[in-house]
Amino acid sequence: MTFASGGAAAVEVCWRWSAWAARARQPSSNVSCACCPAGCRQTPTRLKEALDRWQPLHDPEPERPDQNFQLDGQQYNYRAAETHRILTELAGGVLTNYPLAKAPAPTEAQPHHAPTKSKRFAVALSFPSEHRDYVQQIADTLVTSLTKPRVFYDRYYEAELSRPNLDTYLQKIYHDESELVVVVICQEYDEKEWCGLEFRAIRNLIKKRRDHEIMFVRVADGDVKGVFGIDGYVDAKNRPATEIAQVICDRLALLQSQTP
Repeated sequence: MTFASGGAAAVEVCWRWSAWAARARQPSSNVSCACCPAGCRQTPTRLKEALDRWQPLHDPEPERPDQNFQLDGQQYNYRAAETHRILTELAGGVLTNYPLAKAPAPTEAQPHHAPTKSKRFAVALSFPSEHRDYVQQIADTLVTSLTKPRVFYDRYYEAELSRPNLDTYLQKIYHDESELVVVVICQEYDEKEWCGLEFRAIRNLIKKRRDHEIMFVRVADGDVKGVFGIDGYVDAKNRPATEIAQVICDRLALLQSQTP
């Protein structure tokens, strides 16, 4: 405990500790002694004795120049030094015959993961219109397990998507509001402008190392820029839509189990 030079520091310390002692007189006070954790009836009396000793120190101005002194190059006032000594004795039990109980040390915070806020859609489907019939069968099957509000398929949201700047609106859905983005891979996907706009947002997920949020489903042959032979995909050719929907649900469950 260090006090600044001059008696003004003593005034501040005295008033701070006077207020502390006043709280100690209240039944609800947290001040307690080591021998009696719930508080002690002697505490107000003992603290009053200590307060009486530092009460004369309230005068901030020294009466004589020798009432100031230096210690380790720091200027001190004798009133601050005396207050320091009294408070040290009080805390150590010299005045009160018992030390004030120390507050329990705070326990080390345990690491934890904050709950992940659920995104609006569990699954979002990005596809070219040439394969709409097949994709709608997948979407309708997903709805039976996930409910319609959790599946983004454009026909489900015609009213919402009838707006200007739809390109950026869709990119936000694929990039920020969907847990799993299913990309229907085929030659037409690479050729369509709207698929290209959607795929820009999807590729940025890869850039941000969020590739676990992307699932490729190949419905026909054809190259798509940004998709390579090292990328895994579900081969949906000649397979019923209900089966592919189940694979998507399995991947979603795996993704959710790995999300803290």
